Amino acid sequence: MARPSHLELRHIFEQAPILVVGIAPDGTTIFANPMVEKITGYSPVELLGKNCWRILCPDKGLSQVTRLLRRFQKAEVRERLVVLTTKSGEQHHISWNSTNIYDTENRLRVSICAGRDVTERVMLKQRADQEKTNLYRMLTGLGAGVALLHKNLKIVWANERYTEWFGDIEKIRGKYCYCLFPRREPIPGYRPVLESKKIGAVFEGTAFTKDGRERLFRIVTSPMGDDHGKAIKYLVLTIDVTEQKELEQRLLQTERMATIGEIATVMAHEIRNPLTPIGGFARYLKKQIPHDPVVQKSVDAIIREANRLEHMVDGVEDFARTSKINYVKTDLNKLVEKCLTLLDSEIKANRITMDANLSNILPQVPMDPDLIGRVLIHLLRNSVQAMPDGGHLTVTTSRKRRFAEVRVTDTGPGIEKGDVNQIFQAFFSKRGRLGIGLTISSRIVQDHGGRISAEEGKGKGAVFFVELPLKTISFPLTRPQPLSLLNQNIEKKGSRG
Repeated sequence: MARPSHLELRHIFEQAPILVVGIAPDGTTIFANPMVEKITGYSPVELLGKNCWRILCPDKGLSQVTRLLRRFQKAEVRERLVVLTTKSGEQHHISWNSTNIYDTENRLRVSICAGRDVTERVMLKQRADQEKTNLYRMLTGLGAGVALLHKNLKIVWANERYTEWFGDIEKIRGKYCYCLFPRREPIPGYRPVLESKKIGAVFEGTAFTKDGRERLFRIVTSPMGDDHGKAIKYLVLTIDVTEQKELEQRLLQTERMATIGEIATVMAHEIRNPLTPIGGFARYLKKQIPHDPVVQKSVDAIIREANRLEHMVDGVEDFARTSKINYVKTDLNKLVEKCLTLLDSEIKANRITMDANLSNILPQVPMDPDLIGRVLIHLLRNSVQAMPDGGHLTVTTSRKRRFAEVRVTDTGPGIEKGDVNQIFQAFFSKRGRLGIGLTISSRIVQDHGGRISAEEGKGKGAVFFVELPLKTISFPLTRPQPLSLLNQNIEKKGSRG
């Protein structure tokens, strides 16, 4: 095959769609093709005999230009990306390749550098990288969990929200999707992602987070199809709606309590009207017929029941009464200690041992100490009354993110199965009591922006949780003042309520 002629080589050199520059061993430019002027704006005449890198890379210092020149001279360069500044001040990204020509004595004669303008490709890559970064930040910054599943429903990727909820995602990558929603005990057929995928809509399911709390999640599974519409991956969007559901329940409970309060006020008034003369006439009869034991026994029963109804009416009126919360920054540990001191005689009388595990890192908590103190007394007294033959009472304080928590644990008979979700409802009682003590306590805590809950203890007994926010809520709330219920009208015997 014949070698190309000098004219053919010159034609290729001048018409080449790439930059071609010849660099002498001293760094000066020997030749440059027309494409150099087209891209940079500098004519070959402006570059010949000069160090073109110092002209085309004005942002680089002399030492950087020298190092760049040596790289070209020492070895053949492959896809070396260099940013050139044009005569008009624009920047172009040039990918350089080079080869060196030596004389018969193996001395460098010229370094031929060929460069492709890859500015558009670099800009596209930068935009793609930026979009990828923005997408990653969006996915990690969302309040929702986002997971990507293979078509076989194995976990490919999950964002940091899942890590916050369930721990190290690396442990579940490659496992099936139900591992995203851990349970303490497996539930046969419980597959939230599959249910969402099957019904093609939102599915709500519960899972236990790494701190041991059961949370409610709203799950949406969306298929990601190929060009033919066939699902190749699935995107799972998960939102923790526990607090939203709790807020909805609170609003519903508030409306219900408002209605019950109005009814209770009317009923208390209507009951008190005839009750007062009944009690008064009974006491009058007792004085008028002092020597008839049969009549005396009957009259005493009337007076006793009238007094009981009066106490009940007082409790109902307290339940319906509301006023503003007086927030004071309070040492929660000292408040707990004060409540325990008030109940010390009852605790000792029931032969109950006690542990108080109070956190030393709790900040002061904004609250109405009088009201929260009554809530704590009510819960503690419930636990004491649940252990008439002795037992063990444990009170623990701790910090849970944005909340301060008080935990009351006893070793009594516990809460009957199915009652955990009802004991805070108004007038729920199985032993003939009014059944609004826990309801009032719940309202007080909720009006502080907190939460109160209960669960069965491990083995036996019950555990009550009171969580109070470390910052005051920003909107005004009302709360009941259960003076008689929590101070005077708590019976010494009975069930939780």
